[in-house]
Amino acid sequence: MTSKEIWIVIILGLVGYWGTSALINFFKRESDWTASQQKNAANQEESTYESKPKNTNSTQSWFEILGVDSTASLEEIKIAYKKKISMYHPEKVSSMAPEFNEIAQKKSMEINAAYDEAMRLKYGS
Repeated sequence: MTSKEIWIVIILGLVGYWGTSALINFFKRESDWTASQQKNAANQEESTYESKPKNTNSTQSWFEILGVDSTASLEEIKIAYKKKISMYHPEKVSSMAPEFNEIAQKKSMEINAAYDEAMRLKYGS
């Protein structure tokens, strides 16, 4: 191998290293940005839930949580409960960031408490 060929190999190696490093840094920044956006969205969602009153013992909030009228029938309550719990069930977000799982758990507990309250108040069960 001549010295000219050695220099070409060295230069191409450095260019390849620089290009690979640039790509790795680009994708790392993008994934960090995505994770940051997800965390911000989770914090915003959590603060939205925290700003709402969590009076699950109160007779006025169970129907708001379930999204039904206070005079809803048993069938309407069950349908609303199934729809809400399917949206916020922790198993649906288990593959996502831990923040989403925590939010889903809190929301599921809130929905379950509202459903229990509705059944207790309306049907004594």
